[in-house]
This record gives sequence, C-alpha cells and structure tokens, in this order.
Amino acid sequence: MPSQPSQVPGRLVEFDTTRVQAKSRIPLWEVFNRRWLAPLRCRTFTAGDLEAKVRCTELGDVRITEMRGQGHFVERTREHIAAGNRDEVYLLVLLEGEGNILHSGGTDRISAGDAQIYDARVPAVFGLLGEFHLIAVRIGKDSLPGPTPVASSMPTVLRAADGGPRLEYTRRATLLARSALREPLDAPEAAERTMTDLFGRLLGAGDATESYWITANDFVRRNLHDPDLDVSRVAKAVGVSTRHLARVFAEHGSTVAQFIQTARLQHARALLLDDSRAAATIADIARLSGFRSASQFSRSFRGAYGARASDIRRGSGH
Repeated sequence: MPSQPSQVPGRLVEFDTTRVQAKSRIPLWEVFNRRWLAPLRCRTFTAGDLEAKVRCTELGDVRITEMRGQGHFVERTREHIAAGNRDEVYLLVLLEGEGNILHSGGTDRISAGDAQIYDARVPAVFGLLGEFHLIAVRIGKDSLPGPTPVASSMPTVLRAADGGPRLEYTRRATLLARSALREPLDAPEAAERTMTDLFGRLLGAGDATESYWITANDFVRRNLHDPDLDVSRVAKAVGVSTRHLARVFAEHGSTVAQFIQTARLQHARALLLDDSRAAATIADIARLSGFRSASQFSRSFRGAYGARASDIRRGSGH
C-alpha cells in the first residue's frame, strides 16, 4: 500500500487514507493537506481511524481539491498560519453533509450547497459532521485581479438559500473545478484565468463582462465535440441571458454562433495536422469537431481556409 500521495497522469493527484496503516492515516492526511491545501491539525470526533479520499489538480497558481470522507475536524492555528509562506484565500463548497465553523466571531453552521470564503491568515476550526463531500479552491491573493477586501476576522459564509451574484460565481467556480478534476483540461491557462476572475468577482474586484467572456470561451472550447452546442447552452453555463451574452461577444467583435463555428474549424484544422490522428477519416474529424455531417464540415472548412480538408492534411493547403 502506498504510504504517501501518488501522482496520477495529467497532473491529477489522489490520496486515500484507507490504503495506509491506521496509525499513519492522520499524520499522512496532515502532510497531504500541508502540501495541497494548508497546514492544519486534524482530529476525529470518535475513537477510530480517519477515512477520507482526496483528488487534486493545479491550474497554474490555482489549487483545486475534492474531498470525501467521514466526519472529522481540522484546526488552523496561529502557528500553522505563521508556517505558511503566502497570503492566500480559499473557496470551500460543501456539496454533501453538514459542518460547523468556529472562529473569533462565534460559530457558523453550514449545510450542503453552502460555501465559505476563507482568508488563510485567520485562525479557525472546521468541523465536518458525518459523511461529507466538498470542493476547495485555493489561490494566492497576489494573483487576484486588483485589490480585494478579503481580510476579515472571520470566514464569510454564502448560503445556498440566499441566492445572488456571489452564489452564481460560486456555482460557476464549482463547475469548473469539478471539470478540471475529472480529466486534464484542453486549455488549462484559460481555465486558470477563468477561476482567478471568478474569485475576483466573489471578492468584489475585476470586470464582470470579462469574466463572462472567459467563462464562455472556456465552455465552448471544452464542448466543441457536441453538435448541439448553441447560444442558449453557453448562456446557461455562464449564468446570463442569451441577450446579455450577445452583448459580451459583441464587445469582442463576434457573435456566439460565429465564435463556436470558428472554434470548431480551428479545432478541426489542428486535428488534421496532428500526426497521431493520421488514421482518422475526414468524417471522424468532422464528428470530433461537432459538425453534423462531413459535407457540412467540408463546405465550412473550404470557405474558411480556401482549401479542402484533405489538402491541409497532405500539406498542400495553407
């Protein structure tokens, strides 16, 4: 059994306490958290061994962690804070379970769907009750878009029942985080910019229009293979109306439909030039790029590049 976190292809990292000896679970869990989330002290509520699974990935300066397990509590002391070398902020989203946050201002109860924004330089105790599932996203304050009013004496809790713009930004950040944890993203740099911008939105900094643009851009490029990708689906993923999304794209000199079509053709051209795809037919390339038929793809491709797809593959096109 592995005694420490194992590297998984694609910059994904996993760790499961049940795969190590019982006496080593909490010490190794603390080591893992110090590496991927934050220095802390971990304890279980009752006699017994900690059972927890975690999956992590990095998007540049953004660290994403997904945890599942049984109830336990963690403490961030002033000693832990002093041991850190960066000023960071966290977004923690509780997907399943319940918990409590103890801080200088009192106690906050959180339930599934709630989130919290936490300044890493604030001492606190986090208790997770029973089985839980959460997403944690960590980013350095120096990576955020402009000054942010993050520092406070306590974590900020965002209630799912309250709604509002910040819950929408949280929803979008959670979707992006879970997507990055499923498999390596095609455009990690764009995903990092999106997550950073969403953090800025949560903390009252940056430009909302640019956030919509970045999020839409990333969603389109991750779903090009889907022939049903359209304006309404992109707007829903971004969390705005189709009319508002049209205004966002207009500021970048395009329409949503034009952007999708151009991205499909660029993706197809890259596949045609990819030696590892040499066995793929033109129909395969069309399907992988989201075109409903090879004939539709061929007409669109020639109109955009002035050459047939087969010519581009043979190297005789532009």
